[in-house]
Formats: sequence, structure tokens, C-alpha cells
Amino acid sequence: LQAAVDPTDISSTSTREVVTMLLTEEATISRTMPSEFHESIPIGKSMAHTGSRLVVANGRVADVTVTAGNGEVWMSAHDQPFRFSRTAIPLSTGEIRPDSPIVNKVGTHELVKVLTMSSSYAGSDPVVVWSGREVWRMEGSDASTLSRPYLVSRYGTRSPHSVVRFGASALYLDSSRQVRVLHDPRTAIS
Repeated sequence: LQAAVDPTDISSTSTREVVTMLLTEEATISRTMPSEFHESIPIGKSMAHTGSRLVVANGRVADVTVTAGNGEVWMSAHDQPFRFSRTAIPLSTGEIRPDSPIVNKVGTHELVKVLTMSSSYAGSDPVVVWSGREVWRMEGSDASTLSRPYLVSRYGTRSPHSVVRFGASALYLDSSRQVRVLHDPRTAIS
């Protein structure tokens, strides 16, 4: 005895009914399974996004001490903003996969603010990170180029809430109580 039942009707609790569903097309969703190296979103001081990556400043995983993340910027995998890893994922050639999650060490001081700036290049918005003593910048569209931070200012900020983005510039109150402007020289100020 088989009765055709509407597969969306869940009102019946009988175990004797057979649900028939006709699949009209086959669809496969390709997903990379997380490995033992993947972490959830790390605990951090500040968070932003660039393209399809989530960025956490002063990131650390839940089971380590509070000072463990000083100077670390965690970036999620491309198109997977909830997948982080301390270990970059390599290709068979030994190079870093372009969509790999990465962790950058950008000094030894506590990072207090992360901000993404507007870029004239699609998909490559730079990430700017402030500590109390320095400002660092990372830019690019893949894990290899994003993993090369460089120092842009020896003046950090005492007040992370003073950092504001205006177009391709960032204004902030520095550690000497002066208002500073960070500007991308490839774009116009006005």
C-alpha cells in the first residue's frame, strides 16, 4: 500500500505513508570541507570586511590568553567570511591558495582599529590597521598579496573611535593628539 503524499505536507505522523518526490534537475553545490586547522570567528578588538573577506584586528581564538593576539590581523577565506585559519592553505605547487584564510603579524602592540578604504581597483580595497603607536596597511585581492603588510605611519591612535573614513582617506586623532589624514595617493582627495 503506497499513497502519494504531498512532500511539503508534514501534518501526517503515520509511518506507513510513502512520500514520492520527482527531481527534475540535478544540482551540485561545491563546498570545501573545513579541516582541523579551521577556526570560527576569532575574538578581537575591531572587525571590518574587504570584498568577501571578514577582517579581525588583534584576533585570537577562545582558548588562549588575552594578550596572545597582539599585532595579529586575521582574514577569513575568500567568499567564506566565517572560516578562519592560522595556517594558510597551499596549492600542490607549494604556493598559497588565492582564497586561503591568512593571519598577518603587524607589530607587537595591541591593535585597536581596523578599517577598509575605498580603492580605485575593484575587489582590492585596502585594509588599514591602527595600534597605539603605528598604522599598517595591507592591500590586494588574494591571500598572497594581502599577506604583505607595510607600515604607513609611526603615529597610531589613542582613540580608536576617532578614526573616520572619508572617501579614499581616513582621519584620526594620533597618539600625540594631532589630527592625521591617511590618503591613497592614487585617488583624488576632493
